[in-house]
Amino acid sequence: MSTSLTIGGSSITESELFLPYFENVDHLISKTIDPDAAQLTVSYADYTTTDVNLRLIIENVKNQLNEYKSLPLNWDGYDGVMFSNKVLSTASFLVHIIGNFLSEERIIPDEITPCPLNDGSIDIELGLRSKCLIFTIHPNRDKITIYSEDNSNSNEEESDFERIAVEEQLIWFVN
Repeated sequence: MSTSLTIGGSSITESELFLPYFENVDHLISKTIDPDAAQLTVSYADYTTTDVNLRLIIENVKNQLNEYKSLPLNWDGYDGVMFSNKVLSTASFLVHIIGNFLSEERIIPDEITPCPLNDGSIDIELGLRSKCLIFTIHPNRDKITIYSEDNSNSNEEESDFERIAVEEQLIWFVN
């Protein structure tokens, strides 16, 4: 059933009313037509700010990862080793997956932080509300460690580095 609004003797359907004015109707949060009051109420989200902010955050994380390439031996004063190209490229790809997922969900987490570890591993830490998710990329293992925590539970597991495993954790993280 199509809703219409009559203004000045002309009847306009809901789709005629919205589609010319919104290039992407996915941005609409709600739309209400009150024919009795001849009133239109539209609520929509401006995701451009969210997208830009998320892109900037992801870019910053990737820049930090890039800086790890130049860390010398003993970079932390505790025998910190240099980071391998494999660990750095895996971490960068993981951040890319995370960025794409969060962009599709239109969510900016409270935190996305890369953390260098002195054994040559890299943590990618995410925080959102009361949830924490940490992916650890190890230099001498083909598996990654995934740590998840919320108010009542924590879990740590090893997993093959596959997009589906990462996205399953991200689904838990945003819900």
